[in-house]
Amino acid sequence: MNTLTKKIFVGFMALSLCLTLGVGMALAEETEEDLRSEIDELAGRLDTILELLGGDADTDDTKEAGETVQVTGIPETFAFTRNLSTGSRGDDVKYLQILLNADPDTRLAETGAGSPGNETSYFGSITDSAVRKFQTKYASEVLTPLNLTTATGYVGTRTIAKLNSLLGDGVVADPDDP
Repeated sequence: MNTLTKKIFVGFMALSLCLTLGVGMALAEETEEDLRSEIDELAGRLDTILELLGGDADTDDTKEAGETVQVTGIPETFAFTRNLSTGSRGDDVKYLQILLNADPDTRLAETGAGSPGNETSYFGSITDSAVRKFQTKYASEVLTPLNLTTATGYVGTRTIAKLNSLLGDGVVADPDDP
């Protein structure tokens, strides 16, 4: 899909969002909470569309939880070096998705955009959710040292260190003590 087509599509989606909000505001019985919920739902749909436009990657073999999974589709010499968050784009986002998909506990999705073999280079809401699962799974290494009790979805220094540790091992294992 070329850039012009993408811009037209995103523009159409933005217009649809505006029209939907306008109609929603006209309904007197809808509360502000209902409208915010609808906006969140539409934003999630837009994130999914953007992830679909991001492309795909090589397929990975997946296994059941608790088994060791060989990570494929990431260059041997690759290491995460920059912070990532919602809206980030690039090969490192695609490699993040591949690594997260290698573990059933942190998989982005079972089918569709972001699922194994359908990783994208866009960090949207699906990726954010998977990063939160990863941070929760490895809380003692990622969250606790920063005095955090809740996952953030932000790929910063501690999350990068854990991701690179797993890449260095060449495998993702289900640890006995997260």
